[in-house]
Amino acid sequence: MVDRLYIIGNGFDRYHGLDTSYQSFGLYLQRKHCYVIYELLTEYFGLPDLDEDDEESKWDPLWSEFEQRLAEMEYDEILEDNSYYVGDAAGSNKASDWHAYEQVMDDIVDRLTVKLREAFKKFILNVSFSTSIDSMKLKLDQDATFFTFNYTDTLQRYYGIPDNNILHIHEKALGSKELILGHGTDPDMFDRHEDAPPDGLTDEEMMEWEQNMNDQYNFSYERGKDSLQTYYAGSHKTTESIIRGNQLFFDQLKNSKEVVVLGHSLSDVDRPYFEKIISTVPKNSKWIVSFYGDEERKSHKQQLLKMGLNEKQISLVTMDSLK
Repeated sequence: MVDRLYIIGNGFDRYHGLDTSYQSFGLYLQRKHCYVIYELLTEYFGLPDLDEDDEESKWDPLWSEFEQRLAEMEYDEILEDNSYYVGDAAGSNKASDWHAYEQVMDDIVDRLTVKLREAFKKFILNVSFSTSIDSMKLKLDQDATFFTFNYTDTLQRYYGIPDNNILHIHEKALGSKELILGHGTDPDMFDRHEDAPPDGLTDEEMMEWEQNMNDQYNFSYERGKDSLQTYYAGSHKTTESIIRGNQLFFDQLKNSKEVVVLGHSLSDVDRPYFEKIISTVPKNSKWIVSFYGDEERKSHKQQLLKMGLNEKQISLVTMDSLK
């Protein structure tokens, strides 16, 4: 059982000079021949175009919400913009024509899930580490347990924290496993239900309605819709199953009297992890949480209270104060 738990977010890496922002990932996609993925993100997820030569563009706040934005795909627009691939009953009867639309949707889903995660892993592996961070080093408890959302080995490299003391909850770039990156919305929320007939139809009207629906049915289009629908599950961060798979780790936190959160935005996509930790550690545990700027200080306090902590438990600090 451990007395102190550190929760590490991307702000921790950024504080130590690592260029791991989602904006930088967007620029990486532009530069490293992943432009098709970048175009999909900017065209269909509301993410603004980035300009490497424009500082204001590079720090657009919407990119900071990258994982949340992955739940906001413009599904109907993608279907419409690629509709010229839909097989036409009056045209060719080749099987390849009838499956072209589905194949295009399969490719889009693959780029936005598997290939996006592969590109993100390469991005993290290309991040540069400073040779000296003595002026930035924080006073960390070497014997504590570390729960990190980051994909880097910053804790090991800069602080000599043993691997056994660290849980990379979303895997690490130096490992062999696929990184966990995605939105936190239940995929069932995006389910497109089949059209239902209006209430109160007579038998004759029902037959007409069913005939009309049959006339509108297009095998090629429906297959494409079904394929694109798989995106939501493929890009979902399965938080609950991740928690279940790490139950032994959470069990050892029952005596953690102090929780130190460094550089985490407390975003909703990771909220289930915090709620799990809050429900596991002692009710009177002390929470020391870093913030960056007055706006984040206020929002952090609100988020922590919503998660179930009380004001007496919470101390909000800057990371500089923990040197």
